[in-house]
Amino acid sequence: MEYFDKAYQQDASNIDIIRGVVFGAIQARELSKAEGDVEQVRTRAARDQQRLDAGQVNSPKELEGLQHEINTLAKRQSDLEDIVLDVMERLESSQSLQSELTAQKVADEIKEDEFKDLLTRMQVALGERASRVRLTHRLTDSPACLVGDDHGLSRHLERMMRASGQPMPATKPVLEINPDHPIVQRLKQEQDENLFSDWSQILFDQALLAEGGELDDPATFVKRLNKLTLTLAGGNASKIWTP
Repeated sequence: MEYFDKAYQQDASNIDIIRGVVFGAIQARELSKAEGDVEQVRTRAARDQQRLDAGQVNSPKELEGLQHEINTLAKRQSDLEDIVLDVMERLESSQSLQSELTAQKVADEIKEDEFKDLLTRMQVALGERASRVRLTHRLTDSPACLVGDDHGLSRHLERMMRASGQPMPATKPVLEINPDHPIVQRLKQEQDENLFSDWSQILFDQALLAEGGELDDPATFVKRLNKLTLTLAGGNASKIWTP
């Protein structure tokens, strides 16, 4: 099951790149067709112009028809060339986006490897409270958030169904952490396992409160928060007030 989840996440992270490859292939095929159409029109126009220049027209009516065709082909060629330019621009844009997505995927994989130990330590610290701990890039100001499992309902939908009286099985959320947040960066450097555990629990509880949830043990949350605050301030954690 763990292998399946990992493979599922890898497939999900690749979906934009796959779309880019498919879209790029479609654009390349469209460009090839448009360029072929331009060449056909250009060849036919050149042949007509050669007939006109060589005096191979025998009647005024035939001359009028040939000139009309040459003018029509010139307009058609101009329209097709505009199409070629438009497709080329879209293809270049797609290729540029493809390069950006590939570069971002590589950067994400490097960051994932960089935070691998932190994720493992947090998973151990949280135990059964979280089904997984993983990185996210959806957060900007917050250090962490809770989300539903990839194969289950969203956390918001779960709360709505419970509020309406619908029976819902107990589920464990996924804790997503923001690798660029200063708190997460600081936690990554924490060597004291007790302090690391308290910090991990606090991040989980804060994420729970931020989504509108309720703490199972508010007193323990306050105790941990006070302990952490006093420790970071250089005080004696043993003298902390416990509600």
